[in-house]
Amino acid sequence: MKRLLRDFSMSVITLLIASAVASAQLSTARLRGRVTDQSDAVLPGVTVTVTQTDTGFTRSEVTNGDGSYVLSNLPTGPYRLEVSLAGFRTYAQTGIVLQVAGTPTINAETAEAAEKNAQGILSVLCELCVQTSHFF
Repeated sequence: MKRLLRDFSMSVITLLIASAVASAQLSTARLRGRVTDQSDAVLPGVTVTVTQTDTGFTRSEVTNGDGSYVLSNLPTGPYRLEVSLAGFRTYAQTGIVLQVAGTPTINAETAEAAEKNAQGILSVLCELCVQTSHFF
């Protein structure tokens, strides 16, 4: 009788622990995606940050070699996604709502920063000025 009672107690405890773990896993979500530039080339090393707009909770991840990111175990709710890399425009998207056990894919496309393009254009213009000054 004692053995039966002990086995029953251990079964109940095991069941309670398993259901608590399962419940914790089901109350979160995951967000994944890929970051590319305008020519569809992947961008490794990009910082991807999500902010839960209701609470201010943030989490960041850096894209891997194929430009992919995964943010796991995120509390459910509304989020803002921001993608940033030096020399590129910051990409931002709002209105993302994560639901229990959801795994939406949010791909981001970014472009070179305007300042970088402007510097390149000025550099070319200055070079042209130097080259044409020999003709005057």
